[in-house]
Formats: sequence, C-alpha cells, structure tokens
Amino acid sequence: TGRMSSPDHMPELMELKKDSAYPPPHTHLVFAQGGKEASFSDPRRFGSVLIHAGPETGEIDEESIPTFADISKDALSASEEHLKSKSARPARECDDGSLVDKLMNRKKGIKGLLLDQRAVVSGVGNWVADEILYRSKIHPDQAYLTKDEAEGIVHEMHSVLSEAVECLKRGNDFPKQWLFHYRWRLGGSGSTSKDHHGKTIHFVQSGGRSSAIIPSLQKVKSRSRSAKKPAKAGKKREAAESKRSVSKKVKVERSRELKTETKSRDTEAKTTAVRRSARLSKSQ
Repeated sequence: TGRMSSPDHMPELMELKKDSAYPPPHTHLVFAQGGKEASFSDPRRFGSVLIHAGPETGEIDEESIPTFADISKDALSASEEHLKSKSARPARECDDGSLVDKLMNRKKGIKGLLLDQRAVVSGVGNWVADEILYRSKIHPDQAYLTKDEAEGIVHEMHSVLSEAVECLKRGNDFPKQWLFHYRWRLGGSGSTSKDHHGKTIHFVQSGGRSSAIIPSLQKVKSRSRSAKKPAKAGKKREAAESKRSVSKKVKVERSRELKTETKSRDTEAKTTAVRRSARLSKSQ
C-alpha cells in the first residue's frame, strides 16, 4: 500500500490520484542528500521500512526484518476458533493470552488495536473495524475494554467477516443495514450522514484513520486499567514469583556455601603456612 515518490515522479494511487502535491499525503519518511529528495508514503499504514546505516554498523540481522511471520493470526480464523472453544466450554474463564484477553484492559484505543496487524489479529481494515465497532456500540477511541465488551467485539468480528466473505463469494451486496453503505456518502473528519435507521453518522479521526461513528450509540467511557486480572494470569504470576523466590534462596545458600568454603581454604592455608614456618625454625 506504500509508495516511494520524488519531486519529479509520484506513482498514482487510485484513492489519491487527484492529489499531485509533493510530498504526497501520509508521508512517513523523507530521504534527502545532495539536493535530491525522496519520500515514503503509506495511506493504510501497512508498509514498513528497514534502514541500514552502512557497512560500519555490521551485517544486517535478517531476523530483525519484518516478515509475514510477524503478522498476527487472521481475524476470521481467530474469531471462529474462539467462538468454537467458548461453545465447547461456555463456563471457562478468559484464558491469559486468548483473543478476548488480548483485547480487554488495553491502554490503546480499540480501533488502533484492531488496525495494528501485529497486535491482536490481521485482516481488519478501516471500514471493517468501523462496522465491528458500530455493531458493538463501542467508540473507536475506547480503551480498557471489559471482558463483555471484548467478547462482543470478537462475536461481531466473526459475524461481519464471515458474512462479507459469503457475499463476495456469491456476488451479492452487503446487507443494506450495514454502515458500509452510508459511510461513503460523505467523508472526512467533521462530516455527517445518516445510517440505515436514520441515526446521525459523524466522522472522526481514530487510529490514524477517518472513522465513522454514531455519537448517540458510541460514546467514550472514562476508565483506567483494571487491577483485576484473569485467575490464570494471577496463578502464572504467583508461580513466577515463587520460582524467583526459590531461585533467590538457592543463590543465597550457594553464596553462604562459597563463603564457608573460602573461609575454610583461608584457614587451611594459614595453618599450612604456620606449620611450614615452624619446621623451618627447627631446621635452623
């Protein structure tokens, strides 16, 4: 989704082809040397840049280069697996590291989290994130989600993506009640439109993108990080602390043993020196 441009040449992007000013919109990096210049721009923020400072910095660590291995699990697959697991064991607690656990109680706004292809899931773009949050009645800037809110987002994530795939497979339009059909009528921060139910759509900036919300349904709730953690996470912490405590005791005991051994060796060396001195005195 990114492009390299210079003042003399700018590759066109369909969504930005009317804009020919340099540097282009969404420029994140500019290279300049000897009067020449080039820039890297990326409207969807999916691209990345790796800079090698020169041979004096050593060889490039290939493991540090971003690859598809760094991308999180596909959102449709991840949400489907979660729902199947929950259906099989409905009474289970939210496991540390599960999809819901990764979404809840996070400082970052939920839309930014959904758009970050390496954070929780991959494959969720701008309009999909807005559709999920619209159906979940959650503001895109909302942070510190509760477990119920996170569960709701996973449910809507699967619902939106699975239905979208089926519509595309059959060549059908998306359901008429989707926000998708109304968000394009106007656009940009500060613009307004109406959804299928006649509710006002407002466009704001969230997660670095233009975001469609229904202010009457999606409100930011003031929160701070919850002190309560899932039981399993608590047990893991206790186990880690216990392990550290045992390790500390072992180190202390070993230190004492070393001191005792050192003292014993010093005493033995002094005794040997005294005996040697006594023998020398007698021989003289």
